[in-house]
Amino acid sequence: MEERHRKILKGKFKDLTRDLRPDDIMDHLVQEDILDLSDLELVRAQPVSKLQVEKLLSILVSRGPSAFHVFLESLEDRYPWLYDDMKEEDENTSPGSDEYITPSDARRPVQETRRTSGLRQRSGRTEDDTRTTRLTPRPEPVYVPPEVASKRVTEKQLNTLAGNLGLEWEDLAIHLDMKKADVDRFKAENPFNMRSQAFSMLVAWKARQGTNATVRELVDKLEDYRIDQEKIRSIIT
Repeated sequence: MEERHRKILKGKFKDLTRDLRPDDIMDHLVQEDILDLSDLELVRAQPVSKLQVEKLLSILVSRGPSAFHVFLESLEDRYPWLYDDMKEEDENTSPGSDEYITPSDARRPVQETRRTSGLRQRSGRTEDDTRTTRLTPRPEPVYVPPEVASKRVTEKQLNTLAGNLGLEWEDLAIHLDMKKADVDRFKAENPFNMRSQAFSMLVAWKARQGTNATVRELVDKLEDYRIDQEKIRSIIT
């Protein structure tokens, strides 16, 4: 993999570990000979999604020059917001591309629709590709019934969410305006139980929010952080 592609993956590491579910894309990577079955086992052996993504990325950067573009293609249907961001950065940083964008160009607003044409690389071969790529917004917001939205979130709901967060809880804590010292304290108080660490963090958030700690407020925070929507729905149903 080219160094500039490694840098793109590194720059998108937080977004990828937060949003991506490797099982959604690995079949495509196997089909295009980027991964083999032993790679799948290594990725799936990781206990949580974030670690699975980390393992997947560590494998991808060791593969050939086509690995990045095949990975990019695998994101297009299920993760269009990641695809658009990374494809644009790839085009902007490619010195050999007709669409190379200088630093001054890169500061210009992105058009809602852009036309790309040329050769797209796929697993060592190329094919003519002329298409329109439309920048896609985030997924539709999770529906919260009005009678639920205004209620203060309960500890039962927070406990359910804590059980679904895994390692995400630490980054989410920072997103919820916790300090690193707070995160360290939650971990020290519950050294062997990640769910309890996450639960303590969420209870502290609720206490700080007071009457503003509603279901709607929490859902908005989780969506802004792009927590998996199924995890968000778990506190509503």
